[in-house]
Amino acid sequence: MQYDIQIYSPKGSNAFNYVLDFVFNTFYGCKHQWIDRLENRNSSPMLINYSNSPVEDSIHIVPNNYLFNSNLLEVPAIEHFDWGNVPVFFKTDGIIPFDIFAAVFYLLSRAEEYTNLERDLHGRFSVGYSNFDTDFIQRPVIDEWLYKFRKEFLHAGSISFTERKFKWINTYDIDVAYAYRFRPPLRMIAAAVRNVLRGDFKSFFARFKVLMGGTPDPYDTYAFQKEIAERYSDESIYFFLLADKSRYDRNLAHSNQGVIDLIHRVKEFANVGIHPSYASGESSKLLSKEKKRLSDITRSPVIRSRQHFLRFNLPETFRNLIDEGIEEEYSMGYADIPGFRSGTCTPHYFFDLGRNQITRLKIFPLIVMDASLRDYLKLDGEGALKVLKLLIDRVRAVDGVFVSLWHNDSLNDSPENEWKEVYRKSAEYIKAE
Repeated sequence: MQYDIQIYSPKGSNAFNYVLDFVFNTFYGCKHQWIDRLENRNSSPMLINYSNSPVEDSIHIVPNNYLFNSNLLEVPAIEHFDWGNVPVFFKTDGIIPFDIFAAVFYLLSRAEEYTNLERDLHGRFSVGYSNFDTDFIQRPVIDEWLYKFRKEFLHAGSISFTERKFKWINTYDIDVAYAYRFRPPLRMIAAAVRNVLRGDFKSFFARFKVLMGGTPDPYDTYAFQKEIAERYSDESIYFFLLADKSRYDRNLAHSNQGVIDLIHRVKEFANVGIHPSYASGESSKLLSKEKKRLSDITRSPVIRSRQHFLRFNLPETFRNLIDEGIEEEYSMGYADIPGFRSGTCTPHYFFDLGRNQITRLKIFPLIVMDASLRDYLKLDGEGALKVLKLLIDRVRAVDGVFVSLWHNDSLNDSPENEWKEVYRKSAEYIKAE
């Protein structure tokens, strides 16, 4: 077989193989070969020398040996600096000033989430605990590094790279399918009584109008979602919460006919996945039960998942997903800020640091969520749209995958709600380019 690139390293490891697969198969899509002896070097391919000793006619990347550690939680010192106009870390003395392979692995594997055990009130790894600042996190740095590396060092010869294309994956979390419709009679009465006792007559009359058929349910924004999905997005996915009721799981019952009909309806124009409950990250039994509920409704396998509240623990949650046959995971984003939690907008496989093992679970990085803009950053519509356009531009610049998350209740038609228009304008901005 003829290879475009050979990578020389006298050492090997599972982590090293994982990085080579991501960089040269997933990202570049070119034919490559790792060699551990220079006598195996061919004359035609380009050679990347990943060792401490110089090799004639090669691209020299000096390793910091992190990829070959027996304990991958022993991380070298992280020193921040710039490579041209791109922020980097893991400084070394090669032809590029940092160990790009080790840095890619560190971000993709989420090693910092294993070594820093601080968590927010929902048990999540928050942006405030990261080793990187907001400017870094809001750039797809891995994609930028690899584009810069290709442009400056891999342009010679006749290397065949796979063409990358920008893609928008438009996703929804359906936490509560309807605000007022399809509620059991006793629950409707109890809710109405609570409205009166609290003096919340606005909700009381809104509920009454919906149930009498005078106005649509404010959470029933599915016709608008379908319009956006069919007109603008490359792919749309709905994640349904089908949990037993709890403090943080307020969904309608999985047996509710309104929910069942909705799932069948959206399946006509979008893919469907499970939205595992708040506590499911620590409970394989809950995950299995909720996944089976969706599978029974759709009468098809469930292969996509996103955790409720973006709440997961590494590696336990992802191991449970793998055991349940989940193939695609969409939780890899911060709740409190939009950006690139794993440093990339390119889907990649989960590396289980605890087992030092490449897995078959594909991670689709989540770039932005409506609640991050509205509830955490407290942005108005104009400010939110500015952030959305910035992120879209940065993903488009590296031909990546822009995964967005919106909730059905964010898109209601109330006069005071500006988020429906923000969503529409962001979709139009994607399509216009």
